[in-house]
Amino acid sequence: MAPAEVREGRLADPSPSPPSGLILWAAGVSGLAFFLMELVWYRMLSPLLGGSVFTFGLILATALLGVGLGGAIYTVWSPRRALSLRGLALTFSLEALCVAVPFALGDRVALWCLELRRLVDVGFYPTAAGWMLVAGVVVFPAALVAAFNFRS
Repeated sequence: MAPAEVREGRLADPSPSPPSGLILWAAGVSGLAFFLMELVWYRMLSPLLGGSVFTFGLILATALLGVGLGGAIYTVWSPRRALSLRGLALTFSLEALCVAVPFALGDRVALWCLELRRLVDVGFYPTAAGWMLVAGVVVFPAALVAAFNFRS
């Protein structure tokens, strides 16, 4: 006799859903790592953008914007996707890549910020736009992918 899924015309999912304990553990570790990355981004960008409350607020706002947009994109892109270990591993790997690329760029980011320092003479708003551009390159991609971690 055939399983109920086959009789009803549905195919069973070949990969079982991960245990809930693993999901909770992975979510906690991922959240902690993301929180620590916000501190690393602040320490990394403070010498370049200036260690002010504006820099911290900009990094936090960029991270929150990325997480919010990532969640919205995922909801529209794949609203009924089942949890899988493969999806979780893929999003963790992609997030690690997004975090590693600005570090690999290294001095190029610093030289770019040095060029943007010239905007200080123009005024606050162009300077803030340059800061947003730098934060967008360094923080936003990893924050966007981080939103997928809890939906994979």
